[in-house]
Amino acid sequence: DVASVLEDADFSPVIDGGVPNQLEFDIDEGPINTVVTVRLVRRGQVFASAEGRDGGPRSLIDRSGVVRNAVHRCLRDFEDQLNRASEWETGRAAYAAPQPGYYR
Repeated sequence: DVASVLEDADFSPVIDGGVPNQLEFDIDEGPINTVVTVRLVRRGQVFASAEGRDGGPRSLIDRSGVVRNAVHRCLRDFEDQLNRASEWETGRAAYAAPQPGYYR
């Protein structure tokens, strides 16, 4: 699921280093709540990050469902973060590009 979100945002997951992006993904299962966090770090700065949580009494009955819901909530938010960050970066690049005839 994480790879699909990244690929939809035009990122290509690789196994070893040599690229400017690093993915951090964590599932923290507590006795009641599950918290999922994901961050994409680009050149030492957070490019996109999200958190999803689920839990409560249902954790005792359907632990895998709680984890799955937390992951899906996190990935939905992460996908939105990637889209906004990419739009901002594209807009910034377009804004910073020299305009023909404007600069000498």
